[in-house]
Amino acid sequence: MAMAATGWLDRSERTLMPLPAVGRVLIVTSAGPIEVASGDTNTLTRNESWLFSPPQVESASDDDEVVIRVTCEGRMPCRSALTLTVMPGTEVVVIATGGTVLATGLAGDVTIYDGYGDTVLGALSGSVKVVSDRGRVAGSGLSVSELDVSTVSSEVALSFTALPERVLVVTGREATRIRLPEGDVVLAITSPEELQNIEVEPTAGASSALTIRSDGPVSITPPVDVAPKD
Repeated sequence: MAMAATGWLDRSERTLMPLPAVGRVLIVTSAGPIEVASGDTNTLTRNESWLFSPPQVESASDDDEVVIRVTCEGRMPCRSALTLTVMPGTEVVVIATGGTVLATGLAGDVTIYDGYGDTVLGALSGSVKVVSDRGRVAGSGLSVSELDVSTVSSEVALSFTALPERVLVVTGREATRIRLPEGDVVLAITSPEELQNIEVEPTAGASSALTIRSDGPVSITPPVDVAPKD
């Protein structure tokens, strides 16, 4: 175990925590950022710094799920930056209130609840849900089947390499930008810059449904025709 001075934090250490092969991993953290990526094994790496007391780590598991909770007790400064690797197909749930959430290269279902940090998605497949309070939500290289994004008032920027089956974006006054590959899309927008309560007739053979509910500007590339129902 290596100990070193880190400026205003007195001690630091890096801990590797092997996790069992399970169908679902749930992590709750209020101590710092977390990165989730695909790997050959389920492993949690903690890079921690603290002044008086290290971050507290609690874990429990059964045959199908691992639950981990990382917190900083009291008011003394501490931090735990987490890196979670999971085997392909593992479902991941992250509940974070202390920093950025980065999820890349995952093939299983992903659910992220992020309080104040940004959420960054990269090269994900499967079904993804993101609920963010004030952090920006950005995604690139997405080939997900379904994506739900809900924010209080944050910018949303999503880029897809394959048409998703369904996308729902609910946000406030910040901009929403979406880039799609070519294909048939059914689009519904509710926004002050569009007609209110737009409903779109399904296009014959359409392979993707996109719904946006926003109080701010919406940009979609390539442009998608929207026509209100009679």
